[in-house]
Amino acid sequence: MPWGAQTSPSCTCAGSGQYTCGAFDLPAFNARNLRPQPPLKRQACLQGLLELFDRPTVSLSGPFEHGLARLHVAEQRGLEGVVSKRGGAR
Repeated sequence: MPWGAQTSPSCTCAGSGQYTCGAFDLPAFNARNLRPQPPLKRQACLQGLLELFDRPTVSLSGPFEHGLARLHVAEQRGLEGVVSKRGGAR
């Protein structure tokens, strides 16, 4: 991740001891507050950064339609929970 990028990550440890992170938001970049922008626009910026810097341990956790199903998957994987926001929320 470039200097000045702030993400909201969700990290898990694979059985091999390697960590993977699913970033879902980019609230700031280069000391610029991006929170006034809609979350989907911030995610598009984050996607661009992830593609540019190509870090396989960090992936974009994109939007999903069925929150309850997502929560069940998180429970099955032993995760603590799910963080979510409406697509048009700020």
